[in-house]
Amino acid sequence: AGSPQIATDGKHSGEGAYYNNGSWGSRAYLDALPGWQGGNRDITISAWTRLSGGGNVGKGVISVGAPGVGLRLYVRVGDPSWAGNYPTCSATDRQVMVSADDGWYDRWVCAQTPIEVGQWYHMATVYDSTALQVRLYVNGNLERTVPVFSPLELGQQLQIGGDLHDDNWIDGYIDDAVAYGRALSDREVRGLFES
Repeated sequence: AGSPQIATDGKHSGEGAYYNNGSWGSRAYLDALPGWQGGNRDITISAWTRLSGGGNVGKGVISVGAPGVGLRLYVRVGDPSWAGNYPTCSATDRQVMVSADDGWYDRWVCAQTPIEVGQWYHMATVYDSTALQVRLYVNGNLERTVPVFSPLELGQQLQIGGDLHDDNWIDGYIDDAVAYGRALSDREVRGLFES
């Protein structure tokens, strides 16, 4: 469970990257993440992403959990038209958002780095089940550490290009999507960005 569970071709130049034009229902997923049992366990999810279009909805990048009912952890790009309502989010810039949903409370936070259409960004989220915290990284830099109020009893489905709400399909590219069954360190996440 400490090795990558799923990955693409290892080239974040777009060669072999997953692409969606924002169409409803278009995403890649695994019903169960191999080697990871779900529940309140450490996990790291990361991917390279490049938006192609704008729009005023969240763009799901990578998520793990149970679809539609909470118990999930996901990364999306939030648009300021609605994300600006959250305390850590900008009212003027797109940002990477992470949601940690324990089934009762869906905690949303934004990274600090603005996201531009047409540029590649590395996004990573680490859930540390012992510390009960989520760490959010953009381009190898730790941007937020967020406490969670109760353990995340995560489901096993992994989704790429959506966020397990059955909406918010990305308009853009995703490459080198990786899930680890452990909480990577700051140094290890930096290594994913630099590799």
